[in-house]
This record gives sequence, structure tokens and C-alpha cells, in this order.
Amino acid sequence: MRLNLAKSISVIALLTVAVVFMSSCILKSPEVDSPIIIGTPDYTPFSQQSTDSPTSAATPTITPEAIPTLAPETSATPIPQSALDGHDESTPKPKLTYEQYRQMNPDVIGWIKIPNTKVDYPIVKCPDGDKNEYYLTHGVDKDNSKSGAIFMDYRVSTSSKHVIIYGHNMRKGTMFAGINNYSTRSFYDANRTFSITFGDTVYTYKVFAVYDTHVNNAKYMTVSFGSNDEFAQYMNMLAGLSIFPTDVTITASDHCVTLSTCNHTNYSDGRFVVHAVRIG
Repeated sequence: MRLNLAKSISVIALLTVAVVFMSSCILKSPEVDSPIIIGTPDYTPFSQQSTDSPTSAATPTITPEAIPTLAPETSATPIPQSALDGHDESTPKPKLTYEQYRQMNPDVIGWIKIPNTKVDYPIVKCPDGDKNEYYLTHGVDKDNSKSGAIFMDYRVSTSSKHVIIYGHNMRKGTMFAGINNYSTRSFYDANRTFSITFGDTVYTYKVFAVYDTHVNNAKYMTVSFGSNDEFAQYMNMLAGLSIFPTDVTITASDHCVTLSTCNHTNYSDGRFVVHAVRIG
């Protein structure tokens, strides 16, 4: 019995020494160079995940650094802000003749010239699918352009009772910047008439109303009417918005044109509008 007890004590002593030795080795082991992945053993870093394999049921621990940064969503805008800053082209292209523009671009349908302004340009018409957007950012030659082009509303034709023509208000007085001069009474009185060529015919127009408005309250955008009398009533309503007294009454047999551009006080949302009636 004493012999067996002694053997048992010896075995326990040896086991104790072994445990102490192993603990000492673990505490003194060098640091491991390989990275430590926190999470489940089958976790694959985000950048290496396959889009074809099913997502693992286990959810790894993801640090903020592992979450990709996403650009904020923005709604698409038909008119880039760079095209609306009012700055002219640094190197304007040489102006061609009416016939040269017509040969270059079948969208050219006319020419507008207003005395004592820089308004002396071809008029283009936006194709139906572009809905008055294309020529905001393209010139008559269809190249990208801050100045855009002078263009007619896509909903009308040259024979329509009410034709709307748009153009940018450029800082150097080009494009439709000059029509803002009609806000001055002396200019208004001295430049009541201007010319527009549609096709091969030159027409004379007389200004009968000018005013500022906001895009959210623009009343001049109607181009379709139930009758000629309705057209006349509508245009006479617009005449009542003029900042200067009007001496013209629109009749059912008339044809009118509206010129629209950004005004000087509210470039983004303000519009300066000129209404004129054909007199010859």
C-alpha cells in the first residue's frame, strides 16, 4: 500500500511540473505576424465576397472602416448648373449667315433681330422628344455650349397663333440678355418693333407687354387654344401684366410671339418676358 501511495504522489508531481512548464512556454511565445480576423471562421472580407455565392447565415463583425462610402443620391437635372451660370463662352465661334446655319442644321427655322441689342441670331426648334432641353446646353452647330441657342418651344410651329422663344441671359449681353433692356421705359419706347424671319418670310412684331415673373407663377406658357377668340382673351390677359401701360389690343386674327429669358435679379427662377404682336 505504501508503495502504491508513493507512486501516486510521484505521478501527481510529474503532472504538476508539466503543466507549469507548458504555461511558461505559452506566456513567453512571440507575437504572431498573421492578421487576426474577428468573426466567424468562414467570414470573407467585403471586397472579396462573390456575388454568385449565397450569403452565409453567420453575420461577421463589421467595423466602420469596412463599410464602403457611397456618394449621396441626387435627382437628375435636365439642365446642368454649369450651363446656367450666365458666363459666355471664352472663345465665341464666328457667326455664320442664315443660309449657312440652315444648311448646317435642319433644326434652324428662323432668325431674330432686335435693334440696339446683341440679339441677332438664328432660331432653332427643339425636336419633340427633347422638350425644350437640348438647346439649353448646345449651340446651333449642336456642340456643347454654355450659351446654348435661341430656340422655339417644341410644342408650336412657325404658323402657330402663340410662339414662345427662349434664350439664355448671358453676362456679356449675348443671346437673350438684351431683351431685359425692355424693363427700362426709354428703351421700351424707342425699340417697340423688331423682326423675325420664319422660313423665307420676314415679319415685323410690335412689343405690347413686358414684365418679370417667377417660373412657378409663369402665366405665358399656354400655346393651345379652343378658339381664336380664346387666344385673343388670353393674350390680352397677359398684356395686363405689363409694367408699362399697353396701347395694343390683341384680336382673334393676330399672331403673337413671346420672348423669355432669365432676369437680372433672380437668375435661377426669375424670368423676364416680352410679348409682341405681328404687324407686318
